[in-house]
Amino acid sequence: MSKKPPQLQVSNRTEPSQEELRKLINELVDNKQYDEALNYLNRLIEHKGESYYYGFRAFVFGKKAYDLRQSLHDMAKAFQDIEYALSMDHSERNLLIKRYLIVVGSELDSFFWHFFDIDYEANRIVRLRDTMQRNGTQPEGIKDVDQQRFLDLISDESYLHVLDELITLNPKAAYYQWRAQKILRMLMHHEKSFSGEYNVSLAQQDIQAALEIEPNAERYKIKVDIEIAAKMYSQALHSLEMAYENDLNQEEYLGEKYEILKKAGRLEACLELLYEWYNLTEDKDNVLDLKFFLFNDLKAYKEAIAVLDKMISTSMPSIVNPEIYLSTEVSDLSYARKLDILLQIQDYDSFAGLLHECFHKGLRMATAYYLNELIKNDQHSVLLKHFADKELANTIIMWFVACAYSALDRCKEASNLIKTINYDELYDAADGYFDIWNGKGLFNSCQLSRTDTVPLLVSAMRPSKMNSFLFLELVTHLVLPKRTIIDPREFPDIELNHDTDRAEYDDSYFLNLRAYCEYLNAIGNCQVKDDGLSYRISEIENKIMLIQSVDYNSAKLSPGAFEIMAAIERDLYKCKDNLHLESIHQAKIEERNRIIANLSHSIKNMLKAVIGPLQTLREEIPEKAAIIDNAIKGANLIREIVNAINLSFNTSMDELNWDVLKPGKDSMTLQDMIADSLKYSIGNMFDFRYFPVYAENYFPRSLGKADFEGITSEWNQAQSSIDMVKDFCDRHLFKLELDLDDSRDYHVGNEKSSAIKLMILFQEMIFNAVKYTSFIPLEERTVQISLTRHDDKLRLMVRNSYSEKVRAKTTGVGKLVIENFAKVLGCEPKITTKDNIYSIEMEFADIWRKHAQDSIH
Repeated sequence: MSKKPPQLQVSNRTEPSQEELRKLINELVDNKQYDEALNYLNRLIEHKGESYYYGFRAFVFGKKAYDLRQSLHDMAKAFQDIEYALSMDHSERNLLIKRYLIVVGSELDSFFWHFFDIDYEANRIVRLRDTMQRNGTQPEGIKDVDQQRFLDLISDESYLHVLDELITLNPKAAYYQWRAQKILRMLMHHEKSFSGEYNVSLAQQDIQAALEIEPNAERYKIKVDIEIAAKMYSQALHSLEMAYENDLNQEEYLGEKYEILKKAGRLEACLELLYEWYNLTEDKDNVLDLKFFLFNDLKAYKEAIAVLDKMISTSMPSIVNPEIYLSTEVSDLSYARKLDILLQIQDYDSFAGLLHECFHKGLRMATAYYLNELIKNDQHSVLLKHFADKELANTIIMWFVACAYSALDRCKEASNLIKTINYDELYDAADGYFDIWNGKGLFNSCQLSRTDTVPLLVSAMRPSKMNSFLFLELVTHLVLPKRTIIDPREFPDIELNHDTDRAEYDDSYFLNLRAYCEYLNAIGNCQVKDDGLSYRISEIENKIMLIQSVDYNSAKLSPGAFEIMAAIERDLYKCKDNLHLESIHQAKIEERNRIIANLSHSIKNMLKAVIGPLQTLREEIPEKAAIIDNAIKGANLIREIVNAINLSFNTSMDELNWDVLKPGKDSMTLQDMIADSLKYSIGNMFDFRYFPVYAENYFPRSLGKADFEGITSEWNQAQSSIDMVKDFCDRHLFKLELDLDDSRDYHVGNEKSSAIKLMILFQEMIFNAVKYTSFIPLEERTVQISLTRHDDKLRLMVRNSYSEKVRAKTTGVGKLVIENFAKVLGCEPKITTKDNIYSIEMEFADIWRKHAQDSIH
């Protein structure tokens, strides 16, 4: 029940003083007696319409609108009152009330955003107020309000204009600070272009003026933020020192300094600061946390793991991968991060060892997620090394060990586990805290529910590739509550090819078990080619047939068995659809390749008839030499393309082995090939005629002719050594990183054209990297090329920065050439795009080392 307002008689003799009025109205507003306050102010305004009363009523209307959040009507009335008050008395007090109304009006505007409409023509969501004129509908809270007028009143420009007037009337430190903060907020949210009156320079001037009037730590911190936004990091560090001298908290000072140094790219200085901070603070976990992130940014994974080990040693965790993944209050954070780092650097053995350690310590953990990472990365032997025959009391682990055995075609071991697993327990284990996982890498988390985990478990078993006999065992054990022996006279000998017991299954729950068993007998001794797509589709179709032949009414499957069976069926259908698409895609590729091969051969023959006469014509008409040279160059470019295509279709491993064993006098090293490919690619970037887009990215038209000629001259000189090429690239094109290991000792002859063929492969990969890194700013461009040895393999890797906004316009010829050569080398190109880095890797047999070893033996 609202309080009754004081009964004050309004007359000439009893008009309250401003202090009495302020006290009374504030009391009513504090008690949310807005109507009583407004009625009283209405009587005062009727009696004597002074600016002071209008200003006070504007404040009450605004307070009521903000607190109740029911309507914009009161806020609209508040603005009417304050505008009228200002017309009578352009005072500091009235301007401050208007500032308050703009602030709360902006918050109300955000609140009314939840009243929205959908513009299907533009395919976007819009505020209902933006479409009210079109459809004539509005929510109750904003009916009959001049929407555009209201938006103008609460705009950034209106707010800044009020601050301008306040500063003009009374240049207080607070007013300068408010304007600086507003400009900073607009700058950070890119709400204004800052080409006009309100820009970062004005923000700097304002905060400096506020500091000159009344310096304090808060204002120096605002100055720091403005200078960071303007990327003036040296000035920001100086302002931070001033904030510290004005009693800024030491922890806050160190944290701000760390962020400035990090934004400035001074990572080594960040590291030094963290060592100092660690010795000064009591919150050592926070500093170690920052140090971990820093090492991770530096890709210093060994050091990052050392930090995590230190954090692990100081706190014993209870949960791995908590729901709030970045919460520093959860002590298991270090284990979770370490697991993810080990995955990131592909140290699967250490990853599995740590995973087993976590499980051995009884930590609650995302078992299914982490074990599936080993399966996804084909680390079946690693999984078995750490988990087989150890912790098999855990149903999840039993399942993944069975998956690993199945993938390795160790069917007997897989069969033993499939018979042992309690599938209801497996289903129950697929829910709850065990399945909280880090689904997007190091720094994000999400909840893996049972509906996610069951498909994950099934996909780990890979039912489409699973041994057909083992699949039969899996399905029958899911369907049958107990294994029963059938009459051998009903089923002729169905011997499983993995040396298990006879297939002694009761078929009463199956409608078509006999047909599936006959299918198994038919294919038992059949040899199938790796690319037998039709066979693989047929195999999947028969597995689906077995699943669908189950009489669920008779079988009365438990919830766990039912969900797993349903997930298996979905997985098989998905794989079947993918194989159909793959077969269609493969047919298209084969037809495209046939056409390209035929066309390239024809074009090559035609070019022979063009280039010769052009060369003769050049000698006969020397005054037209420049034009004819361009024509010859264009024809040669086409010839290079078709030559690359032809050679990629006519390459074999036998030819490469021959040229490696007998390099001859015309041999080249792999290092020389890569260096020449790099020089070729960079050289084309100076060609504005045939590669205009990339050339202009590297050398824009704004670059003067003299400057361009100077860079061209530098490039001509730089080609004499790979070190000079790298230095040239670092200064003018992109940051170049080379790791060519021992490739200088790997020679390839050219008797069978192997040298030129490998050169074409390197050239395609490097040329693409050089072209597409040109679309981003110079300071962010990187190209990495490495050819390194790993055991008995060579790994060729080319990486480049790229812009996601740029779509490559390509005929696919380069990709075709790379794929053709990759097939000859017995590998597949591995292409990844992450963090604006495009990477292509090829790992193939180190035949040079093999031949060297063979010659020794």
